[in-house]
Amino acid sequence: MLKNIFKIIFFNVALIFFLILIFEFMFHQTGREFKKKYLKPYYGNYEFGRGTYPKNYFINDDILGFDIRPKVSPINFYSPNGILQIFSNEYGCFDLNTKYNNYIYLAGDSFAWGYDNYEKLFGTKLQNKLNKDVAKCGVTNTGQEHQFLKFQKFLNKNLISPKKIIVTHYKNDLSDDAKFPKDIVLNGWLVKKPKNSDEKRTLKDKIHKKEQIHKKKLNNNLIYFLKNHHFSIYLINNSFFVSALREFKSKLQNKNKINVKISKNNNSINCNYENYNKNTCINKNKDAINKFISYSKKNNIDLIFILYPPIDSLKNKNDIYMNLKRFLEKNTIRFVDLYTQILNSGIKIDKFYNRDGHFSEYGNNFLIKENINLFK
Repeated sequence: MLKNIFKIIFFNVALIFFLILIFEFMFHQTGREFKKKYLKPYYGNYEFGRGTYPKNYFINDDILGFDIRPKVSPINFYSPNGILQIFSNEYGCFDLNTKYNNYIYLAGDSFAWGYDNYEKLFGTKLQNKLNKDVAKCGVTNTGQEHQFLKFQKFLNKNLISPKKIIVTHYKNDLSDDAKFPKDIVLNGWLVKKPKNSDEKRTLKDKIHKKEQIHKKKLNNNLIYFLKNHHFSIYLINNSFFVSALREFKSKLQNKNKINVKISKNNNSINCNYENYNKNTCINKNKDAINKFISYSKKNNIDLIFILYPPIDSLKNKNDIYMNLKRFLEKNTIRFVDLYTQILNSGIKIDKFYNRDGHFSEYGNNFLIKENINLFK
C-alpha cells in the first residue's frame, strides 16, 4: 500500500515537472519579455542583511564601512536575474584581472558591479571590445565618496595610475553619500550601520538567532530546503509557469491588503537634484565627484561619468540629471547622457533593463556601441 502511494506521488511529481518543461519550451521566446516585464522572480533566502548578498562576500573596512573581501572564490548569488556566480581578486574587485598596467578604472555602484553574469557586464564587454584591461572595481550599494576612497585604496596596492577613469552614477548615489558610511558587515552579512553599540549588539543577536533557525529549517523542513537549494531556486527563479502562479497569488492577496499611510519624518533630508548646489545632502555627492575631478586633472587622466537614468524617468520623460549635467559641463567633465541617447534611439525602453531595474546585456551593448569613441 505504502509502496503504491510513493509510486503515485513520484508519477505526479514527474508529470508536473515534465509539463513545466514543455510549458517553458513553448514560451521560451514569446514569454521571455513578458516575464521580464511583469512577473516577479523568487529571490531565494532573504533572511539576512541587505540583498541578501552571500555571507562573507563583504568585509568591514575602517574607512569605507564595508568593502568586497579580497580573493573570494566563486560563490552563488541568488539575484533577481537568476543565480549568478560572484567572486573577487586580490584588490577586492569583481574582476578576473590580477595585474593592471595600461588599463581603465571602472568605479560605481551596482550598475558597475554586477547583478548579471560576469560576461554580460559593462566592464567585461568594454574590455573585450577595446582589448584593454578594465579594472572592474564597482561596489554595490555605494556612492561616489565610497568609490573614490576605494580607488585610492586600489592605487595604494597597484601603484600604477589608470589611463582613463569611468564612474557610473545612479540616483541613489545621493543618499549613499549623504549617509556615508552607511553599511557595515555583521556575522558576515552586509547590514545597515547601527546607530550605536546597543543597536549593533541587538542586531548581531538577531542575525545569530536567524541563522540558527535557518539551519534548523534546512534540516527539518523539506519545502524550505528545496527553496534554498541551488537547483530548485534556479528552476523557480527562471520558470515562466511558477512565476505566473506566484504573480497570480500576489494579486489575489493584494486585493484584501490594507495600505497604511506613514507620515514622513520632517527632519529627513530630501536627496534630489533640484538644487544640486544648495542642498546639504547633494553637496556631499558633489564634493565626492570633485575628488575624482581634482585627481584626474592633477594627473592628466581622462574622466568620464555614465549617468544611468531610472526606467520611470525615461517613461515619464523626466530628466532628473539636468542640474548634475550642468555641474559636469561647468567642470569640463565628459559624460554619457543615456537619458537622451535611449529616447532618441526609438528603441523600446524595457529592452535596456533587467527585471530588477539594472541595465541588461542589451543595454550594455547599446552603451558601448553608442559611446565607443569616448571610451577608447
